[in-house]
Amino acid sequence: MSQRDRLRAQQVAAAKAAQQRRIVWIGAGVVALVLAIVVGVVIFTTAQQGGGTAKPPNVTAKGDAFTVAADKAAASAPSVELYFDYQCPGCKGFDDTFGSQLVQLARDGKIKFSLHPLTFLERFGAGKSVNPTIGAACADIAGALPEYHLAVFKNQPATEGVGYTTEQLRVTIPTQAGITGDKLKQYQACYDTKATATWVADANKLNSEYTQAQAATNEKWAYTPAFAVNGKLQDYSNLPTDATQLLAAITKMAG
Repeated sequence: MSQRDRLRAQQVAAAKAAQQRRIVWIGAGVVALVLAIVVGVVIFTTAQQGGGTAKPPNVTAKGDAFTVAADKAAASAPSVELYFDYQCPGCKGFDDTFGSQLVQLARDGKIKFSLHPLTFLERFGAGKSVNPTIGAACADIAGALPEYHLAVFKNQPATEGVGYTTEQLRVTIPTQAGITGDKLKQYQACYDTKATATWVADANKLNSEYTQAQAATNEKWAYTPAFAVNGKLQDYSNLPTDATQLLAAITKMAG
């Protein structure tokens, strides 16, 4: 190698090292900024919302999911669990096809149906996934979780990551879910103060741990929407869109 080539190689190496140092410093700065924001949010939440510790009434004992008409379920009814993110386009596709049918089966006592919210698409921006989930928990307090859940997906933005507007989450979606009058005021007070924020964060943590663990052994079906029957993840593409055949398919999956 000539002296010129050696010099050029040294220059390239030095440039790479400098770039790596810049990345490290930028990363450190971002981490510091994020920590500062998190601390600020926690302080604000604690001061303004009492910590946001309101718990929705219709949830599993573990606290990782909403339950739908749990009091109606027959003892022998199969357990059906849905893992989803309100920003997830695939979750909307699933809900558009099966959501209303599953809610009705739960209300008829034919399945034990639970909804496991995830907020991993919060990476698109603060509140993008968390806010509609906080709204869902507030809707459960207002007595209209299933209707709200279905309405959120009907209003999902066409572009992933755009997020729901404040007007949608405060007025449009709860109204479509049948939350009106004093109930709407109750819902809005809950949503505006992010009263259910702690439950949402805790549920996301539990559900993330589950889906990540499942991905290690059942990667194909461990991502949202993830559909489990009697605790076992299923290929939901095998579900019939004909409402009259859906229960039979779930029963078969249950073994």
